[in-house]
Amino acid sequence: MISKSVWQNAYRDPLEKEQMRVGPPPTDEQIEALQRGDLPDDEAERVREVLSYYPDLVRAMTMPFPDGDEVLTQEELADLAALREKVQTLPKQPAVFPERRQPSRVLAIAASIVVMVAIAGFVVWLATPGETRSKATRVLIADGHRAAGAQTPIQLSTRADYLLKPVFRPERSYSEYRLDLLQADATPRVIWSRNHIRRQPDGSYPVELSTAHLAPGLYELVLYGVDGDSADRMAVYTIRISAS
Repeated sequence: MISKSVWQNAYRDPLEKEQMRVGPPPTDEQIEALQRGDLPDDEAERVREVLSYYPDLVRAMTMPFPDGDEVLTQEELADLAALREKVQTLPKQPAVFPERRQPSRVLAIAASIVVMVAIAGFVVWLATPGETRSKATRVLIADGHRAAGAQTPIQLSTRADYLLKPVFRPERSYSEYRLDLLQADATPRVIWSRNHIRRQPDGSYPVELSTAHLAPGLYELVLYGVDGDSADRMAVYTIRISAS
């Protein structure tokens, strides 16, 4: 017949191996936190796993001492008392997860101040008027149609924006008109084009011109008559833009 001690050794040998794998038993604080439900899910699962390999600890910490010798022998009572004493003297392990700290009042106030300053700055920016530019209307006469003599360029300034009204009477009407602004240097290049322009009753072809981003110098405003894919060059308006 197999003795009681043989059964106990057969039970404890694999149990001790698992205890070496999972480490020391949980601390009192960890067990109490587990019972209260204060541990994160992964930490609570780890504590439960460790406890499953320390059944004596579970019994010692959750069951009261039996009174008298009706259940356990004197030898077993001595062993249980020794186990409790051993558990109480085990060094307490530090918590795996640090305690979460609530944001300090000073930090909350500082964050509020930063937000308020940012909002105030945005409101001030909205309330501050940007640079105002004057706007003028100029009627332009095409090159070769102005007074006799040297053709002086039309004078404009980078400090103003304009509604230009070049006037010209074409030999025939077109379905629409186009205006190109060219920089008149050694290699002329198109600055912009304005399509779908209509001739007004006063004979003008109005177009808006902003000089804010134009460099001072000579430019040409060229008027085209457009029919489908065909465009006829009709008139040129030489402009000088100055910084004054």
